[in-house]
Amino acid sequence: MREQMTWVGWVCVLWVLMPVGMALADEPGVAVDEYALFAAPTGPAVGVELVAEWQPVRSLVVSVPLEGVFARRGMGDFMLDLICKAARYTDVVVMHDEEALQTVARVVAGVRERDEALLERVRFVPARVGTVWLRDHGPVFAVDEIGRRVLLDSVYRDARFEARVQQELETAGAGAATYQKMAADLAKRHKDDTTPVYLAQHLRDGGESEVWLVRPPAQVWGGDVATDGRGNLFVSTETLTMHGGKQFELESILRDYYGAKTVIYLEPLPGPVVKHLDMFFKVVDGDTFFLASYDATYEGAGEYGRYLNDEIGRVLKRNAARLREAFPDREIVLLPMPAVQFKSREQIVREYRDVWYTQKLLGEEPALREHLAKAATPNERAHLEQRITERALEQYRKEFNAEPGSENEAKLVDLLIRENSTTTLDEAIQNYAPRLVVYKTFLNSVHVKGAYGEAVLVPRYSADSRTSKQQMADLEAQVRKAYEAALPGAQVVWVNCDTVTEMSGALHCVTVTVPAMNN
Repeated sequence: MREQMTWVGWVCVLWVLMPVGMALADEPGVAVDEYALFAAPTGPAVGVELVAEWQPVRSLVVSVPLEGVFARRGMGDFMLDLICKAARYTDVVVMHDEEALQTVARVVAGVRERDEALLERVRFVPARVGTVWLRDHGPVFAVDEIGRRVLLDSVYRDARFEARVQQELETAGAGAATYQKMAADLAKRHKDDTTPVYLAQHLRDGGESEVWLVRPPAQVWGGDVATDGRGNLFVSTETLTMHGGKQFELESILRDYYGAKTVIYLEPLPGPVVKHLDMFFKVVDGDTFFLASYDATYEGAGEYGRYLNDEIGRVLKRNAARLREAFPDREIVLLPMPAVQFKSREQIVREYRDVWYTQKLLGEEPALREHLAKAATPNERAHLEQRITERALEQYRKEFNAEPGSENEAKLVDLLIRENSTTTLDEAIQNYAPRLVVYKTFLNSVHVKGAYGEAVLVPRYSADSRTSKQQMADLEAQVRKAYEAALPGAQVVWVNCDTVTEMSGALHCVTVTVPAMNN
């Protein structure tokens, strides 16, 4: 009776917090709405245990929205590389937007070009997808006490971001570009929140009748939850913050819905980054934890950059101590990572230049602005914006004698900044560079123990201003050795993640593995 009251109580609490005007579908005279169908909390399954990621898998799933992949430079090649490398070990499920069937055509063509034989292992599932971050909006897999597959589909929302969207609307208005972008991002999250429904139906269509979709009344994003297969659940303190710091309430949900016996909180990486466990921590198997270690030397980006670098060391040291205290009998492997990156001077100059060039062109040619305003879909708008920027770059680089990467270009940007503000280019770089911190991590990997073989897909990165080609090779050698020692039956397969890392993610962030189970 205690368990029954626990989850019912929290369902009621969350119900009060949900948007006003939404009602249960079985209430007389009330139309069925999207919330009741896709987002309303459910009760927990009985005797749930999370499936550990090193268990055998039935398939690897990716989410491929047309706008977020094939309209973004480099993302199409990254996703096709991931799909083909994963398909050598397991079947791959590509979830695509119902109305963007050209996504299917591009994936088929891309796989055929790389290895046509792999096409028979790729399945396509029409869904409502807005972003590539399937790990967070997709389900976490579990089994109940009689062995049925359970898809735990937590709430994919962040009340803090929604409050910012509302504030932007009130201060800037619905016509402001910043509000429109934020509103579009929010709409994508709403689409993504329905993805597990389509994945569950795909599994049922594949012959599994015992598939239970359970909706916990919690914001537990997939990249921020891990299990050791023994009832110990790991989340970051960011998940606790997203629940208003209400630890008792959060842990009640994690016990009832996720089968947690113990909850261990780790601190996320500091700075303006994605604060999920899978960026710095990995449960490799029941006896081994990997924890990231970052170089403690830093040059550039001003005082904040130096502070942040020191804070990274402090946070990871506290996490290591917490793990050693909680699990004295487990092996904790500290793996070195590539140096943390801030935006370079060249990147910042290029971004200032592109914005100014584009605004100048739109101001001189109102017809282009009207054409952009009439874009029917976000995908069409993204294509138009890219073409306008390319046209502006070609037109004005000649007019101002400012070739990309040249000193004349930097002088032009410096002049523009001085004319439109009270600062200079160098001061702008000191202030702007720390706003985007790029953590390159080898721990955002995916273990695939499939029907055709076993591999661990590991992120690979190109050399950069802080990590030379030789240093990157030395790091990879250490990482390979650690994975091969922990997973002796798995091949280490590298996937270049330069493009997706610029968006603050890597392989684990964009995938979900469906565990293999006896029907």
